[in-house]
Amino acid sequence: MAGVRILMKKFLPLLFWVSLGCWGQQQPYEVNAFMVKVEDVIPIFKEFETQRVETSFAAFIATVGGQDLNLQFSIEEGKPGFDWVLLAPRNVQDQEKFLEYARRAGFHVIRKSGNGVDYYRASVSREMPPIRVKNSDGSFTELDKSLYLALLCHGILTDMYGLKSESEIGLYAKRVKIGGQKF
Repeated sequence: MAGVRILMKKFLPLLFWVSLGCWGQQQPYEVNAFMVKVEDVIPIFKEFETQRVETSFAAFIATVGGQDLNLQFSIEEGKPGFDWVLLAPRNVQDQEKFLEYARRAGFHVIRKSGNGVDYYRASVSREMPPIRVKNSDGSFTELDKSLYLALLCHGILTDMYGLKSESEIGLYAKRVKIGGQKF
């Protein structure tokens, strides 16, 4: 897939306790990890969102100020959302900063809990305007408003934390096909 540069430098498979994105499973399972660039977040979301597999997730881990920051897309009740999981110290420390950023951008954010873990789930609000892209013939195509979730994730990485588009971050995914790789 053009635009997604999944570096096939595969990490050791992780034994990862999935507290989100895998509802009902209370056991660890193997998740493959890859390195991607911040600029890949939007194309990865587009692939993830079109599949809409219940309990699938794509989680990103970036190191910010020596601490891991965890950001996640997941499907709940057939709808994509952005999750700010309150497990990593950076996520706990910066939760108010996230809430202010997301709400100022117009997202509907609610606190939820699953498998004993609290998290904030951001979803697209009805008040958000449609996303229109101008075609080469001058006409416009309206994109799915869920794309705002990808823009939120990208904005958190670049605006809130100052990462560059070419910065590498970890990608952990389950039950989704991204860039020809099935997770």
